[in-house]
Amino acid sequence: EMSALNITFFCLYGNKEKRPSNISTYGIRSFCGGKVYYEPRYPNIYFAIDGEIYIVEDKRYIVVGGAHSVDKLHCLEEGRPFFADEMPDDDIRCSVEETLLRCDNKIYGILTHTCPLKYLPTEVIMTTRQSADLRCRKKKKSHKKVFRPDIDRSTEIWLDKIEDGVEYSVWYCGHYHMDKTIDKIHMMYNEIRPLH
Repeated sequence: EMSALNITFFCLYGNKEKRPSNISTYGIRSFCGGKVYYEPRYPNIYFAIDGEIYIVEDKRYIVVGGAHSVDKLHCLEEGRPFFADEMPDDDIRCSVEETLLRCDNKIYGILTHTCPLKYLPTEVIMTTRQSADLRCRKKKKSHKKVFRPDIDRSTEIWLDKIEDGVEYSVWYCGHYHMDKTIDKIHMMYNEIRPLH
């Protein structure tokens, strides 16, 4: 359906999906001063490459996709897809840091799937206290296992370090399925807005 539209989609991979670099049908082409992954049968759908800089209307943006799926264990137990490389690994992190260093740690915008830890939208995340309250409620007996999240915040912790060391004007991210702005961080979900 997307390939039938007469527009170009510039996508970041998130969590719960295979990295385009690990899909044999994807090729690489140039786009906005950087490289992107694409499939020839869907020529208008591009996936950003981590650590690449893309220039849009003379403004430079760096990209980092991926995040941890808190329901990883649940997916594995139920036989649903889970990709062990959904988070940026050490090679990607080094590449991003080196790219930023070459830019003197100054860039107009940062595009990521998740956000730095300090901006974590805790209002949409179940707290330990909420979990305790739920456990205290009387429940019907069930043979189904209780979901226990497996939370790895190493990507968000690393993005904190990036955010602290880089001079930037705007940061866009998704992952939390909400529209919210905190300082220069814009969490996107339903809202549609100009890039800059």
